[in-house]
Amino acid sequence: MKKLLASIFQTLTDQRTRLYSKGVLRSVRIPCQVLSVGNLSVGGTGKTPVADWILKEALKRNLKTVLIARNYKAKRSGTHRVDFKVPKAAEIFGDEPTLLAMKNPEVPVFVSEKKWKAAQRGLEVFKPQLLVIDDGFQHFKLERDFNLLLLDVSRPWSDYHVIPKGVLREPLQAAERADLIVLTKVQNKNPETWSRLKESLPENIPTAILGYRLVVGGFGGASTQEISGPVIFCSGLAHSESFFVAVREQWKIKEFKKFIFPDHHQFSITEIKKIEDEATVAQARILVTEKDWIKLKDLTQRPDLYQVIEVQLYWEKPPESLYEFLDQII
Repeated sequence: MKKLLASIFQTLTDQRTRLYSKGVLRSVRIPCQVLSVGNLSVGGTGKTPVADWILKEALKRNLKTVLIARNYKAKRSGTHRVDFKVPKAAEIFGDEPTLLAMKNPEVPVFVSEKKWKAAQRGLEVFKPQLLVIDDGFQHFKLERDFNLLLLDVSRPWSDYHVIPKGVLREPLQAAERADLIVLTKVQNKNPETWSRLKESLPENIPTAILGYRLVVGGFGGASTQEISGPVIFCSGLAHSESFFVAVREQWKIKEFKKFIFPDHHQFSITEIKKIEDEATVAQARILVTEKDWIKLKDLTQRPDLYQVIEVQLYWEKPPESLYEFLDQII
């Protein structure tokens, strides 16, 4: 059944792509350079740290930049600029756009149900030199000048099928649309996936390779940089389990309890109270990601219980073609 459903999903996806490539559905050209950062999979490739890195690289070059994103699971509909200073901003605008706005206050971030509407608003207000589309690889409505595609090499090769058989939104052959392919999570690479991707990816498209390291820091929480004693791990990520394993291995954590929630989870007061009560009884720290902390910080009465884990990227093979693209923008 999964194989049949995957075939139907792939047929529909291919049809949509062909309609855009033949001009039946039209893409819009906007008057600035457009860079898309996206996935083939439904999430979990480490896209948000890469988008954050791109914004910082643009700022280094003094490029007037706007980022647009879909307001996924946000409470406020319509097209808005993210104001990360308002209470419960992550609930209002979406967690990832709010995190990116908070980490890059110089860059206007706009969200909407339709990314092209967010782009239109950003252009009208700021007239940027560079527009960054968050999760834009399948967004054909806007023409782009640089397509950055992320592929997670830590996943098992069996995941590299179209959903529901695997986790891909479209088949691996769609990587041919990329201007640069970035292989992510190299520090935990799956040997078979690494080998198969090397064999399967188009030879004419440049590749870059990056890994991620974890540090205690981010926004708020307890100030200590060490993790010791009993801990409670609380996470709402696409791949919370693999993130938890990385944290446990890095800090040699032995005493722990896990609270795992779906990706983009909106925490309730009841859930937070249960977690904090258990932490208080066990005299434990609560470990959370930055993405979850920007939601929790507006709800907790005990920020001292938390330690925030930040994901930092490093390049094993630098993205030279991306540097060249950014350098040529006037």
